[in-house]
Amino acid sequence: MDELRDMITGLLDSETLDMGIWHRDIFVGGASLTPDKAAQEAEVGCWLSESQSGRGYASCALQAIADYGRENYPRVVARVAEDNAASIKLVERCGFTAAQQLGRVLVFELADNK
Repeated sequence: MDELRDMITGLLDSETLDMGIWHRDIFVGGASLTPDKAAQEAEVGCWLSESQSGRGYASCALQAIADYGRENYPRVVARVAEDNAASIKLVERCGFTAAQQLGRVLVFELADNK
């Protein structure tokens, strides 16, 4: 019971913004924004059911959450595995540019941020 209470408290205290992606009444993916106060930035990300790709849902969700991040944080980043071509295209389409590489992860920064 204490574990459940701790989990619920953590969720309520979290500053992470999570958003569901829906097609009619079917949950098909999600997008999130996670602040990092120490780094003065927020990281965004999204995922989508493979059967729903190519319909613009991920682009719409990522753009919306990135716009929110742009308005509320000095820097907005997205981290993408270097071999994930579809996600690289997605973040670039949403206004992110490559900023650095950390091992096998590419860090993209939202252009024209505050």
